[in-house]
Amino acid sequence: MATIIKDTVKEARGRLEGLYGRQEAEALVSMVFTAIFGLPSYYYSTEPGMELPDDSVGRFFSCVSEMEKGRPVQYVLGEAEFAGHVFKVREGVLIPRPETEELFRLAVSDLRGILKNVPSEAFRSSGDALKEPFIMDFCTGSGCLAWSLADFFKDSVVLACDLSDDALEIANAQNISSNRPVFFKCNVLDAGSALSVAEEALSRETGNLSGKDCSGPCRLEAWSPQHSGQDGFRGPCSENGESACVRGKFDLIVSNPPYVRESEKSLMRSNVLDYEPEMALFVDDEDPLVFYKALSQLCSELLSQSGIAYFEINEALGEETSSVFRESGFVTRLIRDINGKDRILRVCRRD
Repeated sequence: MATIIKDTVKEARGRLEGLYGRQEAEALVSMVFTAIFGLPSYYYSTEPGMELPDDSVGRFFSCVSEMEKGRPVQYVLGEAEFAGHVFKVREGVLIPRPETEELFRLAVSDLRGILKNVPSEAFRSSGDALKEPFIMDFCTGSGCLAWSLADFFKDSVVLACDLSDDALEIANAQNISSNRPVFFKCNVLDAGSALSVAEEALSRETGNLSGKDCSGPCRLEAWSPQHSGQDGFRGPCSENGESACVRGKFDLIVSNPPYVRESEKSLMRSNVLDYEPEMALFVDDEDPLVFYKALSQLCSELLSQSGIAYFEINEALGEETSSVFRESGFVTRLIRDINGKDRILRVCRRD
């Protein structure tokens, strides 16, 4: 007997409603329906009697079975949408969130204004705009921010780092733009080491861009699966082993670091707790702002005079997070997300 759209979708929704509720179950089924059958979800309404191929029906219900166990749909499909792009994801890598996309859009709008109106010391073209704005993404995860920014600002230099080899492997494997970010491994909490690695990465990348001879020991060597377990880049850029990069070059710094307190686990859904990486989510209640303290130090060294930084933050710690940066001399602004929660922090230097 042929399987038609109406029966297939109805069964899938029924199996998922108990776990997710009706509205979310409908959204999840629509995502999987489109991914597996390659058909718009509205076909359920316009073509309910359309027959579906048996092999695809089997794969569709295999996905439904995984979601019945609570496995996130993005991991089931191996992909997640972000800023108009489709990113590869898997267990061990944080799933991109709508709130992070809000951060992306705010940062894009802000940086566009800066590049258009504010002179800068970095790689100037003949006009007032930067030829190659420098962007850094700390705790890059899947690389969704780094890749999306690199694609939007196609002449930019984008560097991105993470401590997780799983995250770096996925981020490096994305293919979103011809303007590829440079990914490298570093521990943001070791601000001194992270600064050194970031400076060396920028030094190498700008050396390549400016046409310098970077053969031999000065050649750019970013993270790759073969470098798993190693931090940063190998080989000095100068004879004395010091980075040739001048600090204060980054026009935009972004980060979505771990910020959920251990005590807040009880407020989270099981499909997040059971499947997504704790390393990318949680911080100790005794020092929940530890990543922002390190990021404040890094911004002090890396952010250009006219540069900006955007961070995703814990909604319950907005003022406290702002204070970390204000104490370092920055101007801050809390921004509410689409749900009215303090979710994004904008940081810039004082005039």
